[in-house]
Amino acid sequence: MIVFFFLFFFFLQPSSYAEGELKPLRCIIHLHSDWSFLSESNSLETLAEWGKASGVDVLIFTDHALVRASWGLFPFRRTLHYTEDKASVFKKGTERYLLEIHQLQEKYPSLLLIPALEVAPFYYWSGNPFQGTLTLREWHRHLLVLGIEDPEVLKKMPLLSNPYAHPFTFLGNRLFFLCPSVICFVLFGYLRKRSFYRDEQGRSLRYTSKSLRWVEYSFFLVAVLFLIESVPFGDPFDPYHGDRGAAPYQKLIDYVNAHGGFVFWAHPEVEPASSDSVSKGIRIVTEPYGYLLSLTRDYTGFAAYATGKGLIQKGGDWDQLLMMVCQKIRKSPIWVMSETDFIGGFESFRLNETVVWVEERSKTGVLKSLREGRMCAVMNTRNEHLSLDFFSVTNEEGKKGGLGEEISSQGKVRVAWRFRVSQPTYTPWVTLIRSGKPLGTFPVKDGEEAFFDDAIEDPKPERIYYRLEVEEPPFLTNPIFVSLAPRNLLSEKQ
Repeated sequence: MIVFFFLFFFFLQPSSYAEGELKPLRCIIHLHSDWSFLSESNSLETLAEWGKASGVDVLIFTDHALVRASWGLFPFRRTLHYTEDKASVFKKGTERYLLEIHQLQEKYPSLLLIPALEVAPFYYWSGNPFQGTLTLREWHRHLLVLGIEDPEVLKKMPLLSNPYAHPFTFLGNRLFFLCPSVICFVLFGYLRKRSFYRDEQGRSLRYTSKSLRWVEYSFFLVAVLFLIESVPFGDPFDPYHGDRGAAPYQKLIDYVNAHGGFVFWAHPEVEPASSDSVSKGIRIVTEPYGYLLSLTRDYTGFAAYATGKGLIQKGGDWDQLLMMVCQKIRKSPIWVMSETDFIGGFESFRLNETVVWVEERSKTGVLKSLREGRMCAVMNTRNEHLSLDFFSVTNEEGKKGGLGEEISSQGKVRVAWRFRVSQPTYTPWVTLIRSGKPLGTFPVKDGEEAFFDDAIEDPKPERIYYRLEVEEPPFLTNPIFVSLAPRNLLSEKQ
């Protein structure tokens, strides 16, 4: 009995480390189960079993929140429409989804199981169904929502085709549909009045012509349809007027932030896809959308490696975004993580990993580190040749900063790192990057600390950052910021 209570306490209580000490946890992010519509998906418990067998520490489930698309016939798109609604968390029950993950957490205490959702805030239509060219566009522009476990908050996320989205926006242009509605009601009243006559005894009788009655009822029906279309509330981002740019996604990001969660962009370098179909004759086409990272704000980061490496090239889009943070053009740093986008098959279960450094081994600790950028993105971890012990920047006074942190300096710092290499004959090379520019490439030796002394010459920028990158196997750290000004700007990011 004593042994039982000891094990219960040990596994179910958060594991706190010594003050200031961070421990790495291997995390698999972006997993789909049979809660999503994907036909190859496995149950949540199967994924937990695989996680336990693989020796990972954290699984973040990201099933689709809503997989619903509607196309309506103009001008009665609210009433004469076709809707495809596939399996999703909202359709099956958000409360049940969260409860099942909670129950699995109790069953698998050696793992940390974290619920999250993958969302598609917007899509739009092009083409014509009567010509066989109807196309659903930008459906695969997805974001991952983490840190919210209130089912009512989740169900009201501003997603196109989500009937529970709140608040609805007043749409004044819908009132124009009142004009044809009134006209049809007037015509209906006029025809109805003309359809009656009085006989010789003064009794009110009605014409028996069925054709006139059909015309009369048709005007009434059309009047009602226009009246429904004129209701001036709904989502301002309807799917019939082309691409709406960053606005629908920013609305989702703002909503999640306002309710205590945070957002990562998923697979922004997705290859153009048109092979999927919602139903016969309907194509899905999504173009790469990495450019939206610079058009949106206040999201936490984005996923690397799942679909491409263009955004993380030295001096590329990610470095440009980080430089905008240094220049105070953007308020919040943009962190990188690695996603799996797993839909089935144990062989791809650990294709990509995010290594998270946490203060305590708990769900709260993992989410806190993801928010603050204390993580590395790793691709193709099945070979397990490379792991990072530490990465730090130290100033003249000996103050040290780690992943996602910031220190101040007068212009002289020491950048240090240490890797573990499990294959003796294998020598990876790591590149040290300062503010988007490589400072040098160095061989990685197992367990050997390496360092680089850097002196920033005048005129000094107000803020810089350092990051590490290994090309093979792909390995990427988040940046460490250095403030060359008196005050710490990173503390003002929220």
